[in-house]
Amino acid sequence: KRRNEYLQFVDSVWSYERYSTSPNSADRFRLSSNFSMYYSCKNSDASHSIQFGYNLTSNHTKGGTDVYDAANSMAYIDSLSTRNRSSVIEHAMSANYNLHYNSLSVGINMRVVPTERSYRNELMDGFVADTTIHGIRFSPNVNVNYQLGSNKSLFIAYSVSNQLTDPSRLVRSSTNYNPLSVRLSNPDLKQTISHSIDLNMNMTNAISMGCYINWQRNGTTQLTIYDPTTGGTITMPVNINGNWSMNSNASYRTDFKHANLSINVSHNYNHGVSYQRTTNTNEDIIGYNDDHSINLTPRFVVYGKKYDMSIDGLYGYHWNKSTYATERDRIHSYRISMKVNYWPTDRLTLTTDLNVNGRAGYRTADANRADIIWNMHAQYKVLR
Repeated sequence: KRRNEYLQFVDSVWSYERYSTSPNSADRFRLSSNFSMYYSCKNSDASHSIQFGYNLTSNHTKGGTDVYDAANSMAYIDSLSTRNRSSVIEHAMSANYNLHYNSLSVGINMRVVPTERSYRNELMDGFVADTTIHGIRFSPNVNVNYQLGSNKSLFIAYSVSNQLTDPSRLVRSSTNYNPLSVRLSNPDLKQTISHSIDLNMNMTNAISMGCYINWQRNGTTQLTIYDPTTGGTITMPVNINGNWSMNSNASYRTDFKHANLSINVSHNYNHGVSYQRTTNTNEDIIGYNDDHSINLTPRFVVYGKKYDMSIDGLYGYHWNKSTYATERDRIHSYRISMKVNYWPTDRLTLTTDLNVNGRAGYRTADANRADIIWNMHAQYKVLR
């Protein structure tokens, strides 16, 4: 149970002090079973494996809110008191097949989940919103890995999955908590479908590259309608298309006799779309937001019998462009760390490290700064 007290000002004259309790409970149950089978072909380099799985999940929750007027002898306010019930029952069935033949590996995975989701929201003054949906969640995946040589390989994977609509977004009981901020349901919401492609290549033992792309169909966002007459807003969930992201990276490593050098570069790009606030008389306007982030992280290590030294660096550049703001910060961040360990004897260890952290590009001058920290440490072993 959760209890809270708060003061709500209705206008400049009257105020109401309310007291609320929020009892809730949850029951969860899960059962799983798995079976695996492995076999190889005679006189062949091919091997196969098949796996089957079944999972039953049952979740039930109950909750609500009881509201009382503390200024009126704790009178019960039924128009603000609610009862909620929700349940999710899933039967997850999975099948995985893997093939290994010489330098080729293939994996095919399929997961099918018949699902029942129910939601009930009841206002204590009589209004009830109740719905139950049935659907099937699916998530097939195919991946291929091919060894081109001892240090060369190619990996590619494709997957797709869907997400059933939350029943609480299909129906909703409206309360009078705030008539200037009304939240509605949308019975026409569609399920969201996500696609992804993953690609990785090892060119040599020292060079590797990768790219991951994800995009959505019928993503869910909020549409807010503004009434310029009253100043109030009406918000409801809606489907939208155009959300996608891409992450790419590349790395290089080389070794010397008593040293090694590695460099990693990554770029993250996210393109998001959403509905901007509109009025009752205007068409819905879709705004976009493009977010970029580039990171460069080199590392150099040199070592000998009596010492080792490491130098780590980071340079990051982040920028953003959207229809919501005409000016955005273009942020540069950097870090250099150097550490030296020296052992003049078997018992004595001397360590020092230097760290420089900084950032620039903020329109607020105080946010652009650099910090330098230098540490020294000595350790001597008295007992062996």
